[in-house]
Amino acid sequence: MKSVTVLMGCIGFAISASLHAAAVPVTAGGAALKATVPMVLEDHRPYVNFQLTGPDGRTVTAHFYVDTGGGAIVFTTALAQRLGLRPAGNPLHEEGGELVPARIPEFSLGHMKLMLTGVPAYIVMQAAGGLQGTDAEGAFPARALRHYQVILDYPGRKFTVAAPGALKPAGTAVKTYIGEAGMPVVTASVDGKPHDFLLDSGGTYCMISAVALDAWWKRHPQWPQVKGAYGPANMLTGAGETGFTMLRIGVLRWGPFRLTDVGAVSRPAGAYEQFMSRIAGKPVIGSLAGNVLQAFRVDIDYPHGQVYLAQAPAIQDAPLNMVGVTLELGKSSYVVAGTAPGVTAIHKGDRLLRVGTLDTQTATLAEIVRALQGKVGTRKNLLIERGGRQLEIQARVRPIL
Repeated sequence: MKSVTVLMGCIGFAISASLHAAAVPVTAGGAALKATVPMVLEDHRPYVNFQLTGPDGRTVTAHFYVDTGGGAIVFTTALAQRLGLRPAGNPLHEEGGELVPARIPEFSLGHMKLMLTGVPAYIVMQAAGGLQGTDAEGAFPARALRHYQVILDYPGRKFTVAAPGALKPAGTAVKTYIGEAGMPVVTASVDGKPHDFLLDSGGTYCMISAVALDAWWKRHPQWPQVKGAYGPANMLTGAGETGFTMLRIGVLRWGPFRLTDVGAVSRPAGAYEQFMSRIAGKPVIGSLAGNVLQAFRVDIDYPHGQVYLAQAPAIQDAPLNMVGVTLELGKSSYVVAGTAPGVTAIHKGDRLLRVGTLDTQTATLAEIVRALQGKVGTRKNLLIERGGRQLEIQARVRPIL
């Protein structure tokens, strides 16, 4: 699903489910009741800066993405070194990665010291640079803030954390479940039938069980569909993404909001219905992610288990026009895992070295996706490596979905 962050969710849940505790005080005498900081969006995913103080008193400002569907705090190796974090347990090995448990350093947002409960922390040993194709130094699970009110204001580009009762929620209350794991589950309808979805700010694109997507497409063959995961749906989970399916859902109703042409990418049967449902504590068929959330101010009142939405109507899930490649992370570069129909100049296994003037070996995945997008019919100059030889080719921007 989201590779590192899903892995953190699974391990984090297994370790911390038994640590779920009663509410703890979230402010001390004279402490700030709320903090609001700028929020940056990259491929619909929110990033904020936290101030962290390590065990030796060293304080650094670090860039994290905020993941309402995540289970553990994740640090890159470089950030752990900056903070002086030391291993706090035996390494865990999963899907080829090594995770080292660490103690949670002190977190502050603006001038507000945060009281975090019920989540473990890990250093991802292979993430020496940014985390999973991003410039983030870590991933922050919003469920660590389960005793606060949290606002992800996508249109306003602001992130707020407030003590219980310090803010009056804005927008419309939608059906919500927040269980012991602290992951919000919301209800939305397709074809008049309600389904439960994980509210997932860490996902750049809605992810839904292949069982549901296939059934919807059979009923609505006019809904655009393509094989593979492209653009924001390409989340670097490996070569298996070439076997996924992208679909535009004609109409999705979320509370009073009618959303049209919502993009989603499939996940294997059982990944949500069984695996993520166990973690969330309620049956879910998928997740509503950044390409939908970008249109909303999302208020999550964790103490009262309620989500509120305020929509910015002008923001929609835009058509995806780009050079049709699915990428995966190689040892030192991005590698083409597959291509969209009609793409012939680019081959599976090609190393993508440059898009125009953008050096992909130092760029984030979001920057690469933007460079590959454009007006349909325009051509992009690419530098690739194939069989040890560097080749310059031109690739046409096509309508993908």
